[in-house]
Amino acid sequence: MWLSRIYALEIPTDAHGSKFGLPPAQLMGIGESSFLRNSRVKLFFGDRSNLPNQEVVKGSELAYQTALSLTVDDLLLVALTGGGSALLTLPKQFHNDRLTLDDLVHTTKLVSSAGADIQQLNAVRSCLDELKAGGLALAAYPAQVVTLIVSDVIGDPIQYIASGPTFIEASTTQSQRVQRCVEILRHYDVWDKVPEKIREYLESELSESNSRETRHPRVTNLVIGNNMVALNSAAKSVETETLISNSESQGRYVLPIILTNEFCGDATENGRLLAELLWYTARYILKLLENDSHSLAVEAGRSDEKLQELLAQLAKTATASGNNLAQTSLILNACLQVASALAKAPKNAYGGIVFLLGGEATVVVPHKINSNTSVEGGRCSHLALSAAIRWFELMQGCESPTSVDIGLLAGASDGLDGPAARGGGMWVSASDTVCTENTYREAKEELRRCNSYGFFRKNHTGTTLPARLTNTNVMDLLIGASLVQKCHLL
Repeated sequence: MWLSRIYALEIPTDAHGSKFGLPPAQLMGIGESSFLRNSRVKLFFGDRSNLPNQEVVKGSELAYQTALSLTVDDLLLVALTGGGSALLTLPKQFHNDRLTLDDLVHTTKLVSSAGADIQQLNAVRSCLDELKAGGLALAAYPAQVVTLIVSDVIGDPIQYIASGPTFIEASTTQSQRVQRCVEILRHYDVWDKVPEKIREYLESELSESNSRETRHPRVTNLVIGNNMVALNSAAKSVETETLISNSESQGRYVLPIILTNEFCGDATENGRLLAELLWYTARYILKLLENDSHSLAVEAGRSDEKLQELLAQLAKTATASGNNLAQTSLILNACLQVASALAKAPKNAYGGIVFLLGGEATVVVPHKINSNTSVEGGRCSHLALSAAIRWFELMQGCESPTSVDIGLLAGASDGLDGPAARGGGMWVSASDTVCTENTYREAKEELRRCNSYGFFRKNHTGTTLPARLTNTNVMDLLIGASLVQKCHLL
């Protein structure tokens, strides 16, 4: 069959050029729609806060009307990445008008601040939006639709990536989707806080019949990039620079271990767990290097038990399958391999384990935060501060070996960590991020207030990754290092 027309829709595009190979925008003025010179390409710019604005609604309306105009001989080619939920937003029709964007944004903020994960958040947004949950594909029917996807959701469920604009779930009715939305709002105790028009719309949809969609769009969805691709690339970088078998590693004996690409759950608790994992891994390597058979046997048993406990807890923070979580034996064997290499290495050599995790933790924002004070946080910086606090606690009453270097990098792959966009993530160290009683007390208070970036900026501790768009989104990357230097052990 010949195609009469091909339309390309990119959600989102970036200022450096298109994933379709379209030229970069030559126009300034974020927030205004513009035509590329001598081109039929039209650009609509979203807000830097990753929340939809009226410009986004305007662009989404154009995409919707264009999709409705397609015929059986047309092709709609869609490039979809993280951020698409915010940049493809068209409120549902209700009582001869559309729900307001302000009401949609307010509802989204309520659910997000209550601690909902990305699947739950998208489940709510999908019920209130014309283009989400297969809406774009249905509008384009009977045209052929091909979607190329870069996943920013754990497990790559295409129904949740950018809220699934081209995913058709034939077995689920609109009434069932709305029921799920209402359950989420009630679960997080925000139903009564949702704008009245939103509640009215959802209640009216619940009373509708459970008839299934009769149209059957021709859709092909292809995931071409995800968090695991980023983790493998990061692990490869560690191997290239520090691989034990690399004769040019210049005294660096570090092994990467990908723990999981399904990391999720509470950022505060996850930060503490990762801090302990890095701490006890370093202590185990130290005992291996001391070469005291009696103390090593005791420490090996203790480390094995502790690592198993920590990994079991981390498994609970991953998704239900948890199938990518590294096993205790793998970590212990890696520690032994590092220690063996260091034993034969020259003075000043160092080695250890670099743990890599991918996914997306959540932060529950307290209901009562003084609105007169500035609060600047993000899930990555929040997790990093929690880890630094835990390291300070572990060091109390315990002599901290100068031969150990423990640190954690928590970064957002899209370059923006949190709605305030004060950074792209944080690097924290066990030795100098939280190292006094006063700093410890302040850190705990700012963590409670979800003001992690405020703490780091005031105390000049940690290293903030700049808030800079990376033009991709495959969730967050966590890289923790447990390193030991040989010179202090001779």
